[in-house]
This record gives sequence, C-alpha cells and structure tokens, in this order.
Amino acid sequence: MSRPAMCSNSCASALLPPLGRARAGPGPATGWGEAIATCLSSARAVDLAGALEAPDAADVVEACEAVLRELHVGVANPRGQGATGGVIVLSSTGAGGWAFTTPRMARGGWAEGGDPWVALDR
Repeated sequence: MSRPAMCSNSCASALLPPLGRARAGPGPATGWGEAIATCLSSARAVDLAGALEAPDAADVVEACEAVLRELHVGVANPRGQGATGGVIVLSSTGAGGWAFTTPRMARGGWAEGGDPWVALDR
C-alpha cells in the first residue's frame, strides 16, 4: 500500500498571504487532487491575486505560478516526485491568468467582440 502525499509546511509559506483576503476568484484547479486540496491551492491562488491592488494578467499568472511552485516543493509522492497541477484565476478587475505544471491543461476563453479560443498544450 502506498502512503498518501503529504503537504509540508512550505505549502503554508509566509510568501503567500493568509486565506480570507480575496478580491479575486474563481480559482478552478486540476492535477494531483489530494495535494491541491491539502495545500488549499485554489484558495491560495485566488487570495494571492486578490491581495494585489489592481492586478493585470501577468500579475495573476505570477500568483498562479507561485502557488504551483509551493505545491511542487511541498508535496511529493513516495518516489519523491513533486506534485503537479494547474490553476486558473480571474481577478476583480477582470484580468485572468493561468499556469500549469502538468504535461497539458485544457483551457478556453472568450471576450466580448472576440472569437472563442481553446488550448491544450503549452
């Protein structure tokens, strides 16, 4: 029987703001579900993006990447491989961003006056 992935203290790093200050959302995630849930990755990405005064898309991407770095370092499987995932966040200003460390992540979007788009790989 394999042991479950565990979240180390690095998932609660001081680099990330405490939960509850969100001015952003939603934050759907995909990947290692147990690790994402244990480390509250979706909530942390939303809070990190929401802690910024007027985030643009690049700021939101940075927030997503920071949470995924913490997830990868903080959770490993029994073979020592770090957790992977992906997260999408929308800020209160309408800026959106995503990041993923999985081999691929399905995503899509549409903006008023534009064409819909979809992507799977990097």
